[in-house]
Amino acid sequence: MIQTRLRDLRAETRLERAGVEPTPRRTAVLRCLLDSDSTLPPREILERLRGDMPMNKVTLYRILDLFVDARLVERHSSGGRAFHYCAAGAERGEEHCHFHCTRCDRTQCVALADLPFTPQTLSAALPMRVERMELRFDGVCRDCLRAGS
Repeated sequence: MIQTRLRDLRAETRLERAGVEPTPRRTAVLRCLLDSDSTLPPREILERLRGDMPMNKVTLYRILDLFVDARLVERHSSGGRAFHYCAAGAERGEEHCHFHCTRCDRTQCVALADLPFTPQTLSAALPMRVERMELRFDGVCRDCLRAGS
């Protein structure tokens, strides 16, 4: 119970800093995304919230759109028609990109600090100023490689 309340406070603080009213549903959605180490499709967000904060798809999509506009959440193409969502770089405490496994269809967040380049190094190498990067690498994840699938 105490852990859940601390996670709610963390989400509420981020919502308030972004100028978004921290309603219980908004707090639950942001907490769900902050707690995940991978991007989530809306279907999975709804599943994870089912017991604590049930809501319909329309409500969830409105919350996600609000979060994208407030730069609390990033929306990413998963290669198909559906989008996946994750907490924005600053909200996660790190700038990050994504790795999409072509076998298990999972998209994982990867810290930019783990890569040999940053927006700053790209800005220095290119005749422009890079302010934000949205990268996605496709391949086979470690779990699928181990499983030999």
